[in-house]
Amino acid sequence: MNAPVLRVENLHFAYGDVPALSGVSLTIQPGEFVAIVGQNGSGKTTLVKHFNGLLKPARGRVWVGERDTTSLSVAELAREVGYVFQNPDHQINQATVREEIAFGLRNMDFPPDEVARRADEALAMFGLRAYADRPPAILGFGLRRKIALASVCALRSACASTELRDAQATRSPTSSPRRLHSPAASSTISRAPRQDTVRHERTSGSTLRTT
Repeated sequence: MNAPVLRVENLHFAYGDVPALSGVSLTIQPGEFVAIVGQNGSGKTTLVKHFNGLLKPARGRVWVGERDTTSLSVAELAREVGYVFQNPDHQINQATVREEIAFGLRNMDFPPDEVARRADEALAMFGLRAYADRPPAILGFGLRRKIALASVCALRSACASTELRDAQATRSPTSSPRRLHSPAASSTISRAPRQDTVRHERTSGSTLRTT
């Protein structure tokens, strides 16, 4: 059996005196599509931010592959765990859509031809070719959401995390987090406020596990 992509053991975290996570344990295997379901404020985003080092455990441990996240920087973990922010405007900072998708690849020192190839593939996958040379800031929220997804998809991380807020929005093939998912190579973690938000993903052809 393959080693887990991600493993959480007895994770505790608090914001000041307010507990956010208490004894969370979780294992995610290669190729899984996992939905973390809970009401707003239940700790979904807090949990996921431990996967890419944006937060560090107060108690417990988190491993990405075989490596403990406490010993790794956010930059190091970004190669393994892609993170799509709830609000794409917290993520997008480049002058054009193409440059935004290429930004993470350049930061990771991919060769220019590989950057261009992956950016072109992501533009096509998310239906963004017509907007490639336009500023993201002038595009609608739905398109900016696609840009954020495409940027993470281009990285081809072993694990990617995003948020499902609207079941209707995920029905579009170019808007769905399924685009981040390749059962042969990567795992996808989606945060959702309700079970019905992820129900549509069950029919996508990949195994969906809710927790």
